[in-house]
Amino acid sequence: MAFTTIFFGFIIVVFISICLYIVRMLNTYGKGPAPYKGSYVAFSLLIANWVVFISGFYALFPAQLAEVIFHSVWFLVCSLGTLFSVLEFFHNKRMAVPLAGITGLTILFLIFINGISQM
Repeated sequence: MAFTTIFFGFIIVVFISICLYIVRMLNTYGKGPAPYKGSYVAFSLLIANWVVFISGFYALFPAQLAEVIFHSVWFLVCSLGTLFSVLEFFHNKRMAVPLAGITGLTILFLIFINGISQM
């Protein structure tokens, strides 16, 4: 129980830090160049996947099917987030850092959930 609390506390702190970074960069440097459309898609898919997971959508499926869908969708979304955060890093760092942060949190959460499900 203590590890889970620390882990989720870490996720909350990192998420708040990412939000504060976005506000600080916009106030300091202005809007800058527009991000790629694929970055918006990757960011939207990451947020949508978190909403689907938190709402309990995967519980509607049988256990084996839910595990296959969960891991494949999360892997695909994390791959897209990583790809577009690297592409965006050379174009627009203000979009790359939050996208990489959310992608990193998602990868950590996927590893955490995979570890718990293997117990």
